[in-house]
Amino acid sequence: EIVNLRFRDAAIDRALVSRLTRRVEMSELGLLQRDTSGAIKAAAPVDKVRTTGIPVGMMMILLFSVMSAAPQLLNSVIEEKMSRISEVLIGSITPFELMMGKLLGSMAVSLLLATVYLVGGTAVARHYGYGDSIHLSDMAWLRVFLILASLIFGAIFITIGAACSDLKDAQGMMTPAMILMMLPWMTWFSILNAP
Repeated sequence: EIVNLRFRDAAIDRALVSRLTRRVEMSELGLLQRDTSGAIKAAAPVDKVRTTGIPVGMMMILLFSVMSAAPQLLNSVIEEKMSRISEVLIGSITPFELMMGKLLGSMAVSLLLATVYLVGGTAVARHYGYGDSIHLSDMAWLRVFLILASLIFGAIFITIGAACSDLKDAQGMMTPAMILMMLPWMTWFSILNAP
């Protein structure tokens, strides 16, 4: 009512202002493409599931696969140090071989989980008609980035486990590692809007 009075006092028609400032409906279109004859096809509307859902799904697969395997390395190294198993193991192999074996095993677990998630996600995408959105090259690049992320974060957690004598000491050192791991998750929306 106060806004109506202000418009009346200023001798401005509020309905006219509302009509002139009404939100303009826009549709997002993709890029122009050429067909087989070389003619330019009209741009198709952008599908949000294809442009947002598929990349976010792949990012979640990457995050869940790394998060389910890499932090377990910390517990494994600390438990072996506390129960003196690592001393027996180091008697037959070098510390580098022991840690690299753990790291490669963790990477294999991450790859297996990602494969299960990818097969399930692809089946769901095909069921809803988006099967053509997931390409084999996307799956290959996901695996490459998964291998790299597993090696990087696994090495970080193994290092933390080797530097600490019990789990309470490790919790304080895990915070920077977890922030580093969650950084892409916190910035995904900005990156997806302007890759």
